[in-house]
Amino acid sequence: MGGPGGRLTAIIWNDKYLAGDLDLSGFDSLRVLRCQVNNLTSLLLTRDSALVHVDCYDNLLTRMDITTNVNLQHFCCRYNRIATLDVTRNPRLTFLCLSGNPFTRFDLSNNPLLTEFTPPNAVWRRLISRVIRSSNSSLCAATN
Repeated sequence: MGGPGGRLTAIIWNDKYLAGDLDLSGFDSLRVLRCQVNNLTSLLLTRDSALVHVDCYDNLLTRMDITTNVNLQHFCCRYNRIATLDVTRNPRLTFLCLSGNPFTRFDLSNNPLLTEFTPPNAVWRRLISRVIRSSNSSLCAATN
């Protein structure tokens, strides 16, 4: 989809049999990326500061760097192989879905607008529930 000046603002590549690495770094007008249900092993989004919505679930991703996507509001990476994700530089996040990933640690202390969060698994859901009940502070948790 195009925006003002013919610049690419959205990519919708759901279930397109994409495989391997996808490098979209430097697409500075890209606002929406949907590339779920593929076989991507790497997704590069550095310097895509206009991004507000990313759905990359049901792939084979092992790592993600969204630290330069400072305007990101919606991020869903469920059912991948991601073990770590830094969202401390994404203060505008309102939706974060991490289910089905092998996370051992994450820090949500800089995400004050987060209203919808799906943790990686049932162990995390129980831990987070206890942390929220026992404190009004921001969430920073680890399983080890």
